[in-house]
Amino acid sequence: MGASAQVQDLPAGLVQQASQIDAGGEAQIREYLKQPLEMLGGDDPEKLRIGRGRILEMVGPQRSPSVPFRLAYSRVLTTELDKLMGEGEMAQINALVVAGELATDGAMELLEKGRKSATASVRFQAAAGAERTITLYNQGVAVNAAALAEGTTLSLLRALGETLKTEADALVLDKSMAALAAAVQNARLREEAVKQLDEGLLALGEKYKGKAVPVELLQAFGRVSSDLRQALLSVGAGGLTQNVQAGAGGIAATIAWMTNTSIKAKVIAVGAGGETIRQHVGAAVGAAESLGNFVTQNAQAFDLSAKIRRGDNAGDAEFLDASQRFVGLMQSKARVAATRYK
Repeated sequence: MGASAQVQDLPAGLVQQASQIDAGGEAQIREYLKQPLEMLGGDDPEKLRIGRGRILEMVGPQRSPSVPFRLAYSRVLTTELDKLMGEGEMAQINALVVAGELATDGAMELLEKGRKSATASVRFQAAAGAERTITLYNQGVAVNAAALAEGTTLSLLRALGETLKTEADALVLDKSMAALAAAVQNARLREEAVKQLDEGLLALGEKYKGKAVPVELLQAFGRVSSDLRQALLSVGAGGLTQNVQAGAGGIAATIAWMTNTSIKAKVIAVGAGGETIRQHVGAAVGAAESLGNFVTQNAQAFDLSAKIRRGDNAGDAEFLDASQRFVGLMQSKARVAATRYK
């Protein structure tokens, strides 16, 4: 059968069924999935694309899938996707793309397998799948139609936090931070997401203390600080819990402290040789300062970014002083632990 062959669609009544799907409905799902799964397990790029599209079509928003259907679809599908996790890189990546779109408890086991893969591209897709899962969970909670248990989602956040502490690949770290930042938008997940980001970035800070931080990681720090501030703006500084305030302040302080140790160690060049990296460092600490100032409602500008971007010894000296004062503010106003950053 060719890649362009048509697969019989599942009836809308089954996809949108409000009650539990029976064995007959699961048999229909199994038959529908047979050909797309065969495509997904091969190595023909066009068949992979078509197979993945066919599988995802039934859980896409245009189909308005019900929670009972999503759960039944996941039950049938995850067994087959698990087999793909034992195959080649592309098969695993495609399995993880689908798992992220399912956003069910069963699919989370696949994401965890992907997170522990020895292949960075597979780990990246597991983090991307986690981000998509969290987005779908947020949407489902908003309309009381989440197919994923809250406890499972919190476990996913903790797994992402563990990734921040152990992962070596900057792109995987970046995507893991993005997934946690997406969770901050949800009141049920906010404290745990901020906690995992805070503890994870602190571990990274210790790892890169006095060292040059990779550009990709600096970009990730800037993005997560901006995304976190944006998510918290809707809550308002006055509505933040003490734990969220301390966690967000800790993230901001860690980025400033990590940069402080790099400047002290002189691993960021002064003059023209350091101009490009200083643009990235400046963006990261600037976003961190904006986050820290927001959660503490601080109106005093430290100008950390501008001092870094100057690129001379005098600017670096001013940065060292200002960053220490900024960290001190986070410790006194956001209640970031005074025992940190030794």
